[in-house]
Amino acid sequence: MRQLTDVINQILEISTNEELNSELKQIKSDASFTSPELMHMRWDSTHDLLLDHTPNPINNEMVKIFSVFSTKSENEIRESFTEV
Repeated sequence: MRQLTDVINQILEISTNEELNSELKQIKSDASFTSPELMHMRWDSTHDLLLDHTPNPINNEMVKIFSVFSTKSENEIRESFTEV
C-alpha cells in the first residue's frame, strides 16, 4: 500500500508551483495525525487540490504530477484529460 506522505514528497520534487507545494506540505503534515481508516480523506483532499491547480490545457508538469499520484503512465494521463 502506498503512503500518501511518500507520494507528496515525490510530487514536491516535480512541482514548481509554490502555492500548490505549500498546500501539499499542509496535507502531508495533517496526514501524520490521521488514523489509517480516515486516510482516504487526505488522499481525496490531495486529489482535489491537484485538480484545482491543473491548468487547461494541462501542462507537462501536471501530467508528471498526476502520473506520480495515480501510478498511470504520462500518456494515460494525457488521454484522460483530453477525453474530458
